[in-house]
This record gives sequence, C-alpha cells and structure tokens, in this order.
Amino acid sequence: MPTGGHPVIVAIDGNVYVGKSSLLAHAGSRGAVVVPEYEPVSAEADAHPAGSPITNTAFGPLAVQEGYLVQEETRLRLVRVAPPEARMVTLDRSFLSLLAHTYARFELGLGDVRQEFTARLVHRIGQGRVVVPGLFVHLEAPWPVIRRRWVLGEASRQGKGTPAELAGRPYCAAIDRFHTAWREALGARSCLRIDAAGDRTTRISAGPEETWDRIAAFARRAEPAGPGAVVEAVQAIIGLWEGGWGRAARH
Repeated sequence: MPTGGHPVIVAIDGNVYVGKSSLLAHAGSRGAVVVPEYEPVSAEADAHPAGSPITNTAFGPLAVQEGYLVQEETRLRLVRVAPPEARMVTLDRSFLSLLAHTYARFELGLGDVRQEFTARLVHRIGQGRVVVPGLFVHLEAPWPVIRRRWVLGEASRQGKGTPAELAGRPYCAAIDRFHTAWREALGARSCLRIDAAGDRTTRISAGPEETWDRIAAFARRAEPAGPGAVVEAVQAIIGLWEGGWGRAARH
C-alpha cells in the first residue's frame, strides 16, 4: 500500500465493456480518487492502414495516440492534488491502454507505429509528464461476453458510441495478449488480472464491491513498480511480442 504518505496509483485497463466504469464508480464511493478516462481524440485516421493518404496528415494514427499522451499532463495534476488522506488513486485507463492499442493495430494489419510510440512514451515518462502507476489491474472477459454487452450497451440510451472494431474478436484478443505479455515483462507482484466475465447483465463477475476489495487487498501486499521498472517493461514488450505473444509470431 502507499508508503511515505503518498497514495498508491492503480491503473484499471482492459477491453471495452469489461466493467471499468462500474468498478471505478464503486471505487469513488469507497474514498478512492478516480482520474477519468482520456477525452476522445479524433480517431478517423486510426482505422486506416499506415501509408494511406490520411495517415500522412497531422491526424495519422501516431498523432492520434500522441493526442492522448498530451492529456497525461492534465491527469498528472489531478494525481498531485489528491488529498493526503487518500489511500489510493485509480486511473480509468493508463498509458498502458494506449500502448496496447498500437500493438492491436499492428495485429490487425493497420500499420506498425509501436517503436515510434514507445520512444515518445519513454521520453515523456523520463520528463515526468506521464502518470506512472505502481500497480496495474487488467479486467478481462471472453469475447462473446464483450460482444453481447456491446450490442446491449450501444442499443441503450447509455450507449458510449464505442466503434464495432473495438469490440471485435481480433482486436479484443490482441489487447488481452498484450496485457498477458505486460504481466510477464513487469512481474506478477505489480500486476493483477481479474475475470470480469459475469453474465448477460453483470459488469463484473464478483460484483464491484468484492472486486474492489480484492484490488485493495492486492495493493496492500503488492510491490508497486517504480518508473524505471515500468520503462524497462515498456521497452521489453516488443521483444516478447515478436518472441511469441503476437499472433504473427505464433503462426
């Protein structure tokens, strides 16, 4: 748990419709500081293969991800003003979701900006311009569950406008593989995977209360990773991916 009077920073990442919002709403009710998800950045170019005319403009895939990275400075300010009595600061997605997305795009044949984005990310971390969580929580659910929730959710008044591609089987599988590789790169003492399958309507299989208690218990015994270890893991991911975690490497 937090040391030196500072709250531990916990990132909640994973695919769409796995229950992040429900969990974080409960976390806020339990006294955790919740840093909201990134504001949308124009994703028009993000669906186009690298090399097409649109990706050579300022709105190409790399620029889109850079647009999210810039928001890290605003998120840093929210973390820094967290009250001293706060035991935990939770992030609704972290830079890890941005990095995972670049790997999923690569898997889908939409171009490879992994090296470029990694370099920009590491540079910003070195400058202290990115929120670096000490603990990473990955909510995971089988693709049929995600798809069913996406259909029901987007048909409701509370629909998020989530593109179908982000709820597609290949994309979701790539995101989950990335997080598995991340746990290997950073170590299990700083990473926690939670089954968020549930049923047709339940967002998290154990319910937000029990799931939050599990995260809090994990945080008490875990070993938060420092920025140096996180940077090493970010740089190691590409080797792990080529060595077996990526789809292309396995076939």
